Amino acid sequence: MSSPKGHSRKAGLLQLAFLIYGVTCAGAYGLESLVSGSGPGLALAILLILPFLWAYPISIACAELAAAFPIEGGYYRWSKIAFGEFWGFQAGWWSYVGNFANMSVFAVLFADYLKAWGPDFEWLNFATAPIYSPALDSLFGGLPAFNKWIVCLALIWSLTYLNVRGIRVVGGSAIVFNTLLLIPFVILTLLAVTRMQFNPFSPFVAPGKGVGAAFSAGIMVAIWLYSGWDKMSTAIEEVDNPQRNFPFALLICVPMVVGTYVLPTAVPLAALGNWRDWSELSFSGLAEMVGGVWLKHGMTIGALLSNAILLEVTMLTASRLPFTMAQDRFLPHGLTRTHARYGTPWLALVLGSAATSILAVLPFLELIDIYAWLQMTSYILIFVTLIGLRRTHGTAARPFMVPGKLPGLLLCSIPPCVLALFAMAYKLFPPGEGFAVRQLFMGVGSILSGPLAYLIYLGCRRAWRAPGSVS
Repeated sequence: MSSPKGHSRKAGLLQLAFLIYGVTCAGAYGLESLVSGSGPGLALAILLILPFLWAYPISIACAELAAAFPIEGGYYRWSKIAFGEFWGFQAGWWSYVGNFANMSVFAVLFADYLKAWGPDFEWLNFATAPIYSPALDSLFGGLPAFNKWIVCLALIWSLTYLNVRGIRVVGGSAIVFNTLLLIPFVILTLLAVTRMQFNPFSPFVAPGKGVGAAFSAGIMVAIWLYSGWDKMSTAIEEVDNPQRNFPFALLICVPMVVGTYVLPTAVPLAALGNWRDWSELSFSGLAEMVGGVWLKHGMTIGALLSNAILLEVTMLTASRLPFTMAQDRFLPHGLTRTHARYGTPWLALVLGSAATSILAVLPFLELIDIYAWLQMTSYILIFVTLIGLRRTHGTAARPFMVPGKLPGLLLCSIPPCVLALFAMAYKLFPPGEGFAVRQLFMGVGSILSGPLAYLIYLGCRRAWRAPGSVS
């Protein structure tokens, strides 16, 4: 057994489903710019089509790998089994570093929603809060204000405590948080149905934009919205009957996520017809227009819960990477330490939260770019791993398989890999802006950090070896 000790109480199917939903979606927050940037018709078309080209292929690929190899570490260990130490290390490193940036984004967004609430609730206005310090804000010049960083720290370390308590505590909070944050979307959709008067697909493309430019801008947002299906695989041994429950939970969550995005987008568009204003309004503004101030506040609370659950579950999945990589001698053996009572990898959690706390002072766009490059690269490696393990471990029992034998496997793998490469090309050559040198350094630099870290590991591995390590 390579999972943290003390996991006699594992996550059941319901908890797993809400954990996956929480780490991939957690509400429709974040898609507003897709509507105003690409046009309502194209935005809805992308939200409806992309699951078949991106979400379903990734989810069923992870479902097959999880059913055949239900081992802690998930995609990191799958790549290691398929291609050896180097590529296993790259899978773990890229995901681990990307998760730091991703978790910091969720903490920053949480603080942003809270700060936006300040004018309505004076005690939340950072400029008049007791902890406000002009000197400290000046010291942080150009970076998030000190008070905002304090909010980020409070969120990060509160969720760290819940994670130390174990996967069932995190899974239970995922059920509660996700249920509460979905209620305002349900109310918004039901109220908007009674006011439908516009064609939500008109105009199909935002006026003044070509189809190509509108699609290029929209697909990037949609790829981000439909990502995260692989993350819970890192804690797979902490799930009841993972060969059955992991594929089942993935297949349940995909239509849940699609419905979460499409219905609260299409129905308010049909009711209000104000697609140009979506990036400025956000769902809180839309909720106020349809249901009044009370629904606006409910939607804002939902946004806070959304970012909290995204951070909480990502924190859980990210902590299992250094834990398993330390077991495999890639990282110092001390990272395998588990909590005496809860059996969780507390040291890996604390170090990850410390890194996230530091990154939370970086500009928002820098964090997004780091995560985007590493996520795209990791997904390509997952599909290559799936094909590789079909060849090298073809006789392994597979309770769930991508249907269609080799043609089905290729049909599953090629579209998302092409989309990932397209997303990278878009980053390097944004329409109308020429070659993005900054993205070259940001993207290629993030990817090359993996081989560099592996070289450092080769020089340090003798010091990290410990009796009883997993080879």
